[in-house]
This record gives sequence, structure tokens and C-alpha cells, in this order.
Amino acid sequence: MDAVWLRKIAERQMIRASFVPLSPIRRFQDLTRYRAALVSDRTGEKSRVEKLLEDARIKLSVVASDIFGVSGPAMLDQLIGGQRDPKVLAQLPGPGRGPNPPVGRSVRGLLHPTITRSC
Repeated sequence: MDAVWLRKIAERQMIRASFVPLSPIRRFQDLTRYRAALVSDRTGEKSRVEKLLEDARIKLSVVASDIFGVSGPAMLDQLIGGQRDPKVLAQLPGPGRGPNPPVGRSVRGLLHPTITRSC
């Protein structure tokens, strides 16, 4: 019923046609929407990793200002690889929070093998 009514008012030129942007603009809009979705997905995955670490009683955000910055991924790689020595983790490249970041207590946790496989 609505389609018939819309056809009739369109025939009588009582409504304007919808604006459809040019193809390059539509592609740009699609890419922008896709990028926003990817950024949202990335943020969700970062939150998931941080929650997994906190559940394992590992608080990397105390040691690294951004656990996905320079030193954070290096520490994550070492933790996944089985390294638990705070002195070794403190020597990894990247800026910490101060001259001697308190790595010791922040990495003493229980990383279960299922967690390391999911990272």
C-alpha cells in the first residue's frame, strides 16, 4: 500500500528525489565507516587483553603508561613466552614510568596456558 502511495506522489512531483552522492564520495563514506568499525574493534580487543591480564593478577598498566605502546608489547611477548623474571622484563626497551619502574610486583601473576594461547 505504501509503495503505491509513494509512486503516486512521485508521479505528481510532490516529493523530491533523494540525494545520492557521487561514487567517489560514497566510497569515501564507506571507507570512513569501515575505519570507525575497525577502531572500535581494536579498542575492544585492547580492553579484552587488559582484562585477561588483570584476571591473571598482572598489572602492566602500573609499569607501562600504555601497555600497547613501545615497552608493553615487548613485555607481553616475554610473558607469553614464559618469562616471569622482573629484572629481565625491566630491561626491555621503551620508556617506563620513572628511572626504575616497579616491574616486580606488577608481573607476579598466574598466566594460565589457555590465556597465553588466546593473546
